[in-house]
Amino acid sequence: MSDVTADLIRRAGVASAILPATDDRLRTFVTTPAGRFAFQEWFVGRRHEDDVDGVEYEGLESARAAPGALDAIAAADAILLAPSNPYLSIGPILAVSDIRAAIEGRSARSIAVSPLVGGAAVTGPLGRMLSRMAGGTTPDHVARRYSGLIDVLVVDEADAPATAEVELVVTQTLMRDFDSERRLAQAALETACV
Repeated sequence: MSDVTADLIRRAGVASAILPATDDRLRTFVTTPAGRFAFQEWFVGRRHEDDVDGVEYEGLESARAAPGALDAIAAADAILLAPSNPYLSIGPILAVSDIRAAIEGRSARSIAVSPLVGGAAVTGPLGRMLSRMAGGTTPDHVARRYSGLIDVLVVDEADAPATAEVELVVTQTLMRDFDSERRLAQAALETACV
């Protein structure tokens, strides 16, 4: 994975370093009332219509951080967890034990951007998943998914006022165009530099 990623970065002319979480085989499975499914089978084949009771990451016992990933975390001025599904998108990364340990032991400020707007997922099954597995869709439910990993949760104005077990920063988080993407990135960077 590291070699393929490096080749794609080189071909695209991207100057930033982009590293995969692991080069080891790590597969996501969901457990539903209808059975256990590989992520792609459930998400695409079954159109993620089944409620999810649990998420497992097969191979996590032996998965280790890809070359350079731990050094990048240690050298980071800030850590940012993107506004994505904490079970299906961010979860597999954090399931890699040495990556999780590196973020838990960070010296840099760690910020997550909530994937919810007005208590609902912008796209995908996250709202149903949080309701079923975490008990609700508030900023606090998102923050608990990152317990010990973040210092700040950036939430949308539609979710304020809210409380959470971490510091909250309120701004517009819905990215509709380049300007809104830039504003959210700026808010996250300003939060990181406090």
